[in-house]
Amino acid sequence: MQSLLRDVRYGLRSLLKAPGLTAVAVLALTLGIGLTTTMFSIVYGALLKGLPYPNGDRVVNINRSNAARGINQSGISILDYGDYKAQQRSFSELAAVTSGTIFVSGDEKAERFDGSWITANALTMLGVKPMLGRHFRAGEDTPQGEKVAILSYTMWHDRYASDANVIGRVIRVNGVPTTVVGVMPERFDFPQNDKIWLPLQTDPNATNRQNSPQLAGAG
Repeated sequence: MQSLLRDVRYGLRSLLKAPGLTAVAVLALTLGIGLTTTMFSIVYGALLKGLPYPNGDRVVNINRSNAARGINQSGISILDYGDYKAQQRSFSELAAVTSGTIFVSGDEKAERFDGSWITANALTMLGVKPMLGRHFRAGEDTPQGEKVAILSYTMWHDRYASDANVIGRVIRVNGVPTTVVGVMPERFDFPQNDKIWLPLQTDPNATNRQNSPQLAGAG
């Protein structure tokens, strides 16, 4: 024990003699510990813990690749998605999503939110029920579908003051009158930090595989 105390005192005296070197060493240790903690959190959340949905370990992301052109990962067109959905036999469900900026206005001030356009089955596939209201219905993700929206808990809480009567309310989304049909539970996150979801109503017949919006598939 006495030997340990002597070593500690000697180390402290050495550090005090070179304060610049000590500061650099402490900074390096701090950054190293912080980086290690961050990387562990990412690996744990993405690989070990799994996605925060029922049977999240069974949900996969689907993308295209083209080795001849050196493309390791790219989105899929709405036409490709239709072909995959009709022909695949490996997944119980196949959904698609594309994300972007969505402007919301109405009685409140206009605001810009991160959001996504999704196929009607995307949220039901994840097995998470809305806190209020309902999921999108089949047919609402077609060009003729009703203009409806589902809000995140954060958007419902911050913009609409946790108003339980928000279901059925008509707001303006990208300038279009849209009916709120659901609010997702707190901490629900799909695909990443989205605050509002709209049905994907792209008409496959009005596009081609080259200029179609690029979607991410999930199954």
